[in-house]
Amino acid sequence: MTGTSATLIGKLNTIGYEIYLDGDKVKYRYTLSGEPPAEKVKPLLDELRNHKEDIISHLRFNRLADHLRQRNYIPENFAKLQRLTLEMNRAWETLNYSTFKKTIAEMMTIPCTLKPEGLPPQAVRIFSKVLGEEVWVVTYPEAVALVPEGEVYYLPEEIRNLWGASPEDIRSVHKIKKELGGRLIAVNKVEEGTA
Repeated sequence: MTGTSATLIGKLNTIGYEIYLDGDKVKYRYTLSGEPPAEKVKPLLDELRNHKEDIISHLRFNRLADHLRQRNYIPENFAKLQRLTLEMNRAWETLNYSTFKKTIAEMMTIPCTLKPEGLPPQAVRIFSKVLGEEVWVVTYPEAVALVPEGEVYYLPEEIRNLWGASPEDIRSVHKIKKELGGRLIAVNKVEEGTA
């Protein structure tokens, strides 16, 4: 996406404006209390109108990027996604906004599944038989805010890091996590073998 659209949206965001798409229309709203600084805003809003197609494409691309980041695709659908990405890039380079728009719309319809982190933030309290106590499992870092202060929680990647560990090792890690807090980054396992 061009620097012009990103810069313009960034300047408006800094002043307190939210820029968003409503169908094929670029909309904006002032999100701060009081009145916006008219002398700064008017030239930026005029520029926004003058670069409407570029702004629409930029906002659509950002929406598509968020959509793709949150989803998993089976291999044949991923191949289709790659083909459409090439078409989208060609359309952008040739300023063919109608094809760009059509390609993004087609990409959004490819069947997929939400990644766990693409789901709304969730925190679930479970009883762990291995630990013999209750712990919280959260979908991703933003969901940590849903866990009562001082309670132990685990993110999906922490649970993956403990995969294959013995119950004793899991209890040891849990004890340290209870005392020190924080997140489990990695588990280094000692490889056994003979020389």
